[in-house]
Amino acid sequence: MSENTDNKELDQNDLPDSVITENVDMQPENTDNKEDSFSDENLCDNNINNFTDNSEISDKERLRQIITILGKHKAIESLITSKHPERIKDAFEELGPTFIKMGQMLSTRPDLVSDALADEFKMLQDNVKTDDFSVVKSIIESSFGVPVNNIFNTIEEIPVASASMAQVHAATLKDGTKVAVKIQHAGIKSMMLNDISLFEKALPFFKIAPTSKIMDPAALIKELKKSCENELDFTVEAKNIHLFYKNNSNLDYMDCLREYPEYAKENILVMDFVTGIKITDIDDLKAQNYDIKKIAQNLVNNYMKQAFEDGFFHADPHPGNIVVRNGKITFLDFGMMGVMSDSTLKRLNDLLYSIYIEDTEEMTNAVLKLCIKRGKVDRDKLNTEIKDFYYTYIDGVSLKDMKFHIVIAKLTAICAENNLSLPEEVTMFMRGLLNIVGVVETLDPEITLISALGPYMEKYMANKFNPVKELKDYLKSLYDLGKVTPKIPVKLADVLDKLKDGNLEVKVEHNHNKLEKMFDQLDYITNKIVIGMLLFALIVGSSILADSGKQSETQSIMSIIGIIGYIVAAIFTVILIISLFRNKYK
Repeated sequence: MSENTDNKELDQNDLPDSVITENVDMQPENTDNKEDSFSDENLCDNNINNFTDNSEISDKERLRQIITILGKHKAIESLITSKHPERIKDAFEELGPTFIKMGQMLSTRPDLVSDALADEFKMLQDNVKTDDFSVVKSIIESSFGVPVNNIFNTIEEIPVASASMAQVHAATLKDGTKVAVKIQHAGIKSMMLNDISLFEKALPFFKIAPTSKIMDPAALIKELKKSCENELDFTVEAKNIHLFYKNNSNLDYMDCLREYPEYAKENILVMDFVTGIKITDIDDLKAQNYDIKKIAQNLVNNYMKQAFEDGFFHADPHPGNIVVRNGKITFLDFGMMGVMSDSTLKRLNDLLYSIYIEDTEEMTNAVLKLCIKRGKVDRDKLNTEIKDFYYTYIDGVSLKDMKFHIVIAKLTAICAENNLSLPEEVTMFMRGLLNIVGVVETLDPEITLISALGPYMEKYMANKFNPVKELKDYLKSLYDLGKVTPKIPVKLADVLDKLKDGNLEVKVEHNHNKLEKMFDQLDYITNKIVIGMLLFALIVGSSILADSGKQSETQSIMSIIGIIGYIVAAIFTVILIISLFRNKYK
């Protein structure tokens, strides 16, 4: 992709932190103060920030180190008393990348931590030193098996940015293309996975936490492990970049990053070196005469498309991960992506649609279909709480006034209090949407959530009620039914034989969600069978009558009856299809 000549190249302070896979502000290495930055005054004796040295410590030594640092900052006391959240943040920073990553995840989970602690976690910084270029050079050469000069024409020895997992160097390929080379820190992978292993061993102690009703600690640690494993394998990020480019590069308001797959290794990633303006730098955007409100709307449109059309969305879209260049939006950092299943997509779309049309009854239905039931649900109670929630937090509230983190926390709490929990991919999307709303609020404070969703929902409704698409689905269903129908007598006979011999086994799985889904599917299939049988009977009967009329020279009454039968078949088919559609969208 071409660079934006209207904008200066990103220097060490301008480069978005998201060029590598962390939610942090990357600070350039200050070579003049390198020793002072890591003095004993700032770091404890066993500081985990020295990745290479600490990656080899035993579990017992690491556990002792964790306890010592938590005690030094009085973090446990602060957690119990809910006072001095900055102590917890300071302890997490000193404990290193794994704790920083967990803190950053919790910063977008106001349903699990207090607002004050979430705000502190948002300020987490990576107090890490960069690897010396000799180490970087060794990593590159050992990964490719050839000297660095055989791979790149040039590579800058001083990194343009560094964070807990990796550092980035500017380079040029043999054909002169300017690229960013991301190199994983030595020893970081084993150290982070060892920390997560300790978390897993400590799960019995975490389970006493009062937040476990909403999301149990095991699920949180599982999510942390999955996220870290993906972000520590740069081949996964390379594939993510490729798929994102495929999904979004055709949009005229998007400028998508490209990866260079021939250079992708587990610990090395080569991608476009980007220039641009951080999306929340309003003054710089205005200086380029960009339409700020249009950028805000395009950002919402694209994020909705990522989640609800592609089912593949950026899970960490904080301001540092989005830049504007040549008037187009560019996402960076694809280490953490979310994937939606088709069933979740449909249910989440239904919830979004119910919010858009301001129908709290439909919101309740959508929430029940979307969530996982953990026990008995009082629908009337849930409906009342959702109605109060909508008119308190959403109806007519501008993004400037909307406390979106409270909205997410309240919705999650309502679900938990009614024995419901949200699927993992939905909570990931909500965290991403929280970041997007924050960006949009900065760009256009007066926009409301409903108006922001408007263009997407109009497109969604047009597709939802697309008769051509529905007819295609209907014809496919009839075709599938036609293939299955001849096998029904054989299957039925087999069941009757087993019943007669006393060998029939019926497996009953007590799962409210699956039973409800099964009954819905049975009702839907029954309607299809009725339509198919009526079509078959009327069309075959009418054909016989019409054909019998052709034996005489003049049009007989039988032929007329056959033609009328065709018409009646068509009319009743249309009526039944309309009834089927109404039932489907009820």
